Amino acid sequence: MEQAPYDDPRPGRPSKLNENERKQFFEQLHQSPTELGYDQQAWSPKLLLHHVKEEYGVEYSEGHARKLLGKAGLSCRTARPRNHEADPEQEAEFQQMVEKKRPKLTEKTVVVVDQFTKRVGTVQRRSWYPIGSNPTIETSNSWDKVTVLGTVTDDGDSFYCWTEENLTLKQGIWLLGALQERFGEELVVFLDRAGYFYSRDLWEHVSGERTTETVGDSSVACVHGDEEGEKHLDVWYFPPKLPELNAVEGCWDRLNEWFKHRLIPDLSSLKEQIQRGLHTVDEPNIWNYLCP
Repeated sequence: MEQAPYDDPRPGRPSKLNENERKQFFEQLHQSPTELGYDQQAWSPKLLLHHVKEEYGVEYSEGHARKLLGKAGLSCRTARPRNHEADPEQEAEFQQMVEKKRPKLTEKTVVVVDQFTKRVGTVQRRSWYPIGSNPTIETSNSWDKVTVLGTVTDDGDSFYCWTEENLTLKQGIWLLGALQERFGEELVVFLDRAGYFYSRDLWEHVSGERTTETVGDSSVACVHGDEEGEKHLDVWYFPPKLPELNAVEGCWDRLNEWFKHRLIPDLSSLKEQIQRGLHTVDEPNIWNYLCP
């Protein structure tokens, strides 16, 4: 038998990353693609394939790209939106200020507050169904809603309450009293700048004074209680357009997962599901958000 002819060995693309390249590549995946010169703000299998080919000369299938993302410690999820107008310097200044004042703040119980609105209806998300099937789910939609006010303390305690009404200043002031009843009078409460929290009426309730030492309403960062107001209570405000500083935002992400594909036909069902869903929420460490 004659030996079949073979081409002489010739160099080509490597079939896979070597150990050092793999380690370096996984470190790159934990950076934002924008830091590596891409326009995309998050990794996808297609972007990974492009990057590993351009950077290392290795070609993988899209299925293998998904495996690499998982092995690198990434998971597929929806990122929380960040306002494009948010000021990174303002975020850093706020965190530095909180870090500096943390010893004084922790003389009291520190509480962060946020709100979450859920309407009657079914949350539809991508899910898994048998191949070849035509999946459907029952849905219901309505203008009826429930707004939840959630709070988490620096000790990991939590408090949730809700209303069917639109939030107003009256409810904002009521919440401060409810928090003192729940966690004690000595409180530092972090609020956002929604109208029912960021108001001269609330400042007067806390400090006993209608006016503030600041130039204008938009520059009020904190209000301290005194003898004429709520002397045991201090209110701090998050900078505008920076929800990622608020630890309670993560609680709403988990609650939204609870509602995925659940049929919510009416208001009573919504309230029941909110109560059940809140039991699945793990309260985060607020200091990881306030001054990481």
